[in-house]
Amino acid sequence: MNCISIKEYDYLYTESSGGDVPDACFNWLKEKVLSRQKNEQKAFLKLVSRKGKESLQVINYVGLLQTPDGTCIEILPKITNQFQERDKAVQLLLKMLKAVHNLPALESTEADLGLKNQPLIEVLISMFLKYVAHLVHKGIRSDYQRVQDSRAFLKGRLHVAKQIRQPTSKQHLFCIEFDQYRQDRPENRLLRSALDKVLKWSKDIANQRLARELQFSFSDISPSHQYKADIASWRNDRSMVHYRPTLPWVKLILATQTPWFMSDSWKGISLLFPMEQLYEQYLGKVLKMQLPKGYVLTEQASRYSLTQHKGQNWFRLKPDFLIALNNKPLVVLDAKWKLIDARQNNSREKYGLSQADFYQLFAYGEKYLPQGGDLFIIYPQHEAFEQPLEEFVFTEKLKLWIIPFDMGRDRVIFPANFTLKKEMSLVI
Repeated sequence: MNCISIKEYDYLYTESSGGDVPDACFNWLKEKVLSRQKNEQKAFLKLVSRKGKESLQVINYVGLLQTPDGTCIEILPKITNQFQERDKAVQLLLKMLKAVHNLPALESTEADLGLKNQPLIEVLISMFLKYVAHLVHKGIRSDYQRVQDSRAFLKGRLHVAKQIRQPTSKQHLFCIEFDQYRQDRPENRLLRSALDKVLKWSKDIANQRLARELQFSFSDISPSHQYKADIASWRNDRSMVHYRPTLPWVKLILATQTPWFMSDSWKGISLLFPMEQLYEQYLGKVLKMQLPKGYVLTEQASRYSLTQHKGQNWFRLKPDFLIALNNKPLVVLDAKWKLIDARQNNSREKYGLSQADFYQLFAYGEKYLPQGGDLFIIYPQHEAFEQPLEEFVFTEKLKLWIIPFDMGRDRVIFPANFTLKKEMSLVI
């Protein structure tokens, strides 16, 4: 598999113009970009001209994408404006995916990932296969399944109405219904389907070998044809404890995140995630885990609207996070995935901050903190933004802080002169 590794907002060029992307791959992506309808969801790629060459710029999403010619494009988070080590970006993306999608990982797996040499898709497949191998070692569970059939003998319950309607040629058969103990149950069907899919995706010999071995264990089980229904039927009783860690993996592999241009008949790898949402959800996980007793973290609070019209609430105000104590809002926080620059401390560049974000936070403060308080916008930490910026004053009682989130240590860095530092130090 030809695998190309890039980061957010990078550009793709054809091999014929000096780039790394095969012409067939580029032309297929370009065709999808040009055929996109106006009413379709947010674009994943945009066609641009750069340095006199036609190129495709990657935006918004991170993850994996495979095109019909077999090229695999690996898109990693942009975590620095300087040279970016692939190792660190892959580790960060894996950590965020595991937290947001509740993906567990065996302790013995982490040291053997081989991040430097393996494409990201092979790393993910390896983690999934080792968990399925652990499940098979514990035992594949069977369950009683209701079967309706025509047999030459009586077993279970006779369907009298069906028996009466039997044609003459089948009068010697009994229409019966009975319970059969077998492995063909929703959980096993989903795992069989997931194994089938990763076997098609993987080009790594070790992964292929293990996938085939595991596939043999599920050979008597039919694949799932209704993913959503089978996922909804997944049982979590005590006998299925060792199945629980595989459910997030099954959801990720079978219910893949598909951007607008993959909505046609092509069924290649498509594991793509909006980076803004991934960052926000990951930050929410970190905040929630560290929240002490008594404090309540609300994600996407929607208590207030910007205005009322004819008795109706219009333009709902939904901050990313609201921290309250005893039902009293203390702090409003918003997550923004963007690399700002603390060195651009002048009225022209304004650190790379967005005026629209300030309007948005001011509206949040007016509604959620009417008596005054502190608002925060949390950006990822990097070499040009390591400490909080000096406070921005909306009013005498309402202040906005721009603070970094150290994703390596999972720590939000609050300003030293923050007035609620004593209380907030318990929270973060």
